[in-house]
Amino acid sequence: MSIRDRIEALLASPRLPLWAALVAVALCLPALPGGFAADDHGMARLLDHGVPWWDLYDFTRLGSVPELMERGFLGWWASPELSIAFLRPLSSISHAIDFALWPDWPWLMHAHSVLLYALLCGLIAVLYRRLGGSAVAVGAAALLFVVDDVHAQTVGWISGRNAVLAALPAFAALWAHHRWRKDGWTPGPWLASVLLAASVLSAEAGLASAAYLAAYALCMDRGRWWRRLASLAPYAAVLTAWQLAYRFLGYGARGSGLYVDAAADPLTFGIRSIQHAWILVFSQLTLPASSPLAAVPWGWLAAAGGVSLVALALRPLLQCSALARFYAVGMLLAALPFGATVPSDRILLPLGFGASGLLGVLIGATRSGELSGLVPRWTQRGLLLCAGVLSPLLFMPSLYMVHLMEPDIRAIEDALPTQGTAVMVSVPLDILMLYPEAVRRNAGEPWPDHVYTLHAGMDRVEAQRCGPRCLALVPDRGWLPSPLERLARSEDEPFHTGWVQGFDAMTARVTRVTPDGRPEAAAFLFEQPLEQLHLFTWLDGAVAPWTPPPIDQHVTLETRWVPGG
Repeated sequence: MSIRDRIEALLASPRLPLWAALVAVALCLPALPGGFAADDHGMARLLDHGVPWWDLYDFTRLGSVPELMERGFLGWWASPELSIAFLRPLSSISHAIDFALWPDWPWLMHAHSVLLYALLCGLIAVLYRRLGGSAVAVGAAALLFVVDDVHAQTVGWISGRNAVLAALPAFAALWAHHRWRKDGWTPGPWLASVLLAASVLSAEAGLASAAYLAAYALCMDRGRWWRRLASLAPYAAVLTAWQLAYRFLGYGARGSGLYVDAAADPLTFGIRSIQHAWILVFSQLTLPASSPLAAVPWGWLAAAGGVSLVALALRPLLQCSALARFYAVGMLLAALPFGATVPSDRILLPLGFGASGLLGVLIGATRSGELSGLVPRWTQRGLLLCAGVLSPLLFMPSLYMVHLMEPDIRAIEDALPTQGTAVMVSVPLDILMLYPEAVRRNAGEPWPDHVYTLHAGMDRVEAQRCGPRCLALVPDRGWLPSPLERLARSEDEPFHTGWVQGFDAMTARVTRVTPDGRPEAAAFLFEQPLEQLHLFTWLDGAVAPWTPPPIDQHVTLETRWVPGG
């Protein structure tokens, strides 16, 4: 038996779900020594702060916006209306259990996430088989889903578990729905409704996974259109009830440029959904490039062009296979809810089900000769190179993607004093300041009385001392130049010249604004002379103490970030 025959026999094995789960565990084992990263520190702090165990994704519980600005968690530019709170009780419970049972053993928390991912991969293999296709197509799809490197970012980060927890019941709901529509299994819609509720109560990403229910009605279901539409009524009721509870209880995002509230601003959400969908689908089908494409003003157009070329090349397959259409449509619909946030590769897990299924159908059709000469070879080879070769190679490194910030978070925490006023003149990313206090507090150590961040961004900054207690900054691009840097303030809240924000030990004043209403220059007046403050900035890719220039003199600060540096 040749190697090719052995591979095909393995893909067609009745133990495919078990093999998929075991491969998932093997791939994810390197995540176990990863330790805590980013939001993990915040969750531990929230539990220690007395936050309810079912509400660990409401970050406003750490304090009011003025309090968080005073402690360095937020910059002086933060919106007074800022609120980021997600209703994820099931995910919160899973973390609360971890911190209750083994708070000092993060490797067990990682093991928890790995086992959940293995369970998901086994379920996905079962679902692919139930939906149909040749044995080779099903096996290939299951294997490609398991080794998809973008899943590693979710599994390797303890706080990212919510995506897996949302996907598990969502795809189980699709399995129950399929049994109902194909086999007449009467418990199907009831079970699927309960599972869908569990999905969206784990994470908002459950809405993306639920998009495959709509794709099923469009592409796989039989009967008149109104009957197929009516099959979705139970799920529409569940999602409506979830949204009403979400709004009534005060959850959602307000005042942030990173998140968009679909109910409050449907037009912006709709535009972003279409733009982000192109970027996410392109990144899912090729290589993880969501963030770079999102950072380019017209990156979504380039992504749309790439996806259109692939769709055109796959047109013969999509025309002859309802299953291929289901996977493709489901993948596109699953991308739309992510118009609420900035594109990121780690949110691609729901799209991976459709992409891997589509590639599995393509492999099966190519193996059987059904598409001989119809689908260009460059399409087949290019997609399989990305999904079957490069993606597995990137999987293990991707487990530590979020951990790249951890050395700098720890360095900031180590540098800051235990009392007095600390000033971070310039940091490359504002999110680096979200976690040092939690790291310090979780260790039982005191935090400074005041911590102020004056600038965040990878820019060249002109710093001028304008008095004994005054410092003026002029960054090359001003403040808040891109959506990725607008976590704490929406572009709908412009600044004006003379805008002032007062603090206990500092006053920030905007001295010049850009045409689009962003601060272009700002001055900071402190209660003490600069020599009595603990001043820090980013030098040579790391945090370092900073000595201000003489009065009326200025210096240039180069703020650059080397991940993991």
